[in-house]
Amino acid sequence: MGRQQVRTTRRFPAPVGMLAVGMLAIGIVIVGGCGSSSGSAVATPSSTRAPVEDLCTVITPADAESVFGAPGTARPHSGSTTGLTGACLYKKDGTAPTVDLLQVRVYDGTKYYGARLFRHPEAVEILGADRAFERVGTGKGGATTYDLQFVKHGKTGAINYVATGGTSTTASSAALRALADKLARSL
Repeated sequence: MGRQQVRTTRRFPAPVGMLAVGMLAIGIVIVGGCGSSSGSAVATPSSTRAPVEDLCTVITPADAESVFGAPGTARPHSGSTTGLTGACLYKKDGTAPTVDLLQVRVYDGTKYYGARLFRHPEAVEILGADRAFERVGTGKGGATTYDLQFVKHGKTGAINYVATGGTSTTASSAALRALADKLARSL
């Protein structure tokens, strides 16, 4: 009777694997940037990240106005783009010194679904979504915050609204759910 060989593969924890991929990407950018100094242009990638889709073509200024009760202006997205495939931000016009901000984002994957991160999230129905929740809260200084997230086709849709002037989101909840339905239809 022969001895049976068993092959094993070694798996690195996710952070180690991500670090290795990141170091490889940095190496490619550095090597790609090295070249002759003869004046020839070398095209090098400025980022290894995929572009973030402009969701303001899906969630329009009219949609933002339905939430704010007044016109709003689109703003460039900011912050981390890890896992982000689409984003749109609107700020209510003329609200200084208070801020009314609507943020709409889509992430590639369900790991970005954050119901467990909030106290008392309430399950809601969103068009075609596998699961969804909303959470309405009051932050420091009386800011009203609204979070709605859903999962559809392996993607996480997120809608966040904050009003620092003490504006209530009670009237806006229906408008925010309608935005979530509209976003879900686009996925």
